[in-house]
Amino acid sequence: MTTIQPFVEKYLIVNGYMGATSKVIAAENYPSYPSLTTYFYRSISGTPFAGNNPFFDEIINGLRITRGVTEHDTMINFLNKGYRLIDCYDHSMTPYTPALILDDLITLNADKIIFLDDDNIETIKRISNYLHLQPNNHILSKIIPDLTRAKLVYPFPSYGNKARFKKSIDFALDNGLF
Repeated sequence: MTTIQPFVEKYLIVNGYMGATSKVIAAENYPSYPSLTTYFYRSISGTPFAGNNPFFDEIINGLRITRGVTEHDTMINFLNKGYRLIDCYDHSMTPYTPALILDDLITLNADKIIFLDDDNIETIKRISNYLHLQPNNHILSKIIPDLTRAKLVYPFPSYGNKARFKKSIDFALDNGLF
């Protein structure tokens, strides 16, 4: 897989999280390798960390996931609910190709997908253009738009967007969309 870091893929495989139907959150980019302490999946990286993770906190709050005793326990709750996270850009903000993103969505058995952040509007367009060459691929029908804002993407769930993200994801959850 390309859109998640190798330590995450290994964890998902070893712990039996691959193959099950998943709900995928397509974010922007993960930080460069030394910054795993700020990454969403940091609790499974084996890297010591300190402090809170606003992105993780808002995702957990938005998805109404029960917090565990530790951040790792909370991550297990996230994974057990069927949620997965991919990144559509590498740490240098270079977009991954539509083929790589689609391959990973298929590998993760994505049933429902939300994209975060306005930069991912271009990602969706690139995927759509690519899929015109593959008419039997149904990934586009699995993308859940943010109906509260009439946008294809959801607000990034931190940095002043917390209330907008919460409203958007609440609507999707309350209406069985995600």
